[in-house]
Amino acid sequence: MGRAFLYVILGGGVAAGYAALELSRGGISRGELCIISEEPVVPYERPALSKGFLLPEGPIIIFTILLV
Repeated sequence: MGRAFLYVILGGGVAAGYAALELSRGGISRGELCIISEEPVVPYERPALSKGFLLPEGPIIIFTILLV
């Protein structure tokens, strides 16, 4: 027979990590929480991406190619 958990979090992203952290701060006991995810690693905080990193500084040049 399978194991029963009091709390189950679906997904292993950053939100899952924060949800688990808040539940643990709330006083849940060991073994009451399960995170179900396809992620190969436990949730971790990823650095935020900024528009400055994703977009180049200065003017943006857009090329259009017309195929005839």
